[in-house]
Amino acid sequence: MTDRELLELVVGQLEKMDHRFDRLEGKIDSMEHRMDSMEHKIDSMEHRMDSIEHKIDILQENTGVTREAVNSIIEWTDEVAVITQIKFPISKIS
Repeated sequence: MTDRELLELVVGQLEKMDHRFDRLEGKIDSMEHRMDSMEHKIDSMEHRMDSIEHKIDILQENTGVTREAVNSIIEWTDEVAVITQIKFPISKIS
């Protein structure tokens, strides 16, 4: 094998490797794009979860207020029952 043939063989192999690297680079770019898209979706989900947690906190607070109000009304009906002799079949909420 002459030097020229050997050089052509090496150049051919290098060109093949260059094409493989180009394809690999394209795949990596595609993966990066998909990861960026996933990151955006996760950020959106985190924002929605924060919003849901905030709403749940408000619901819990309102539930406590409602429970206290209902229990106050039940206490009042107990006092009224003593005066009117009418029993209300309800009990306090825990």
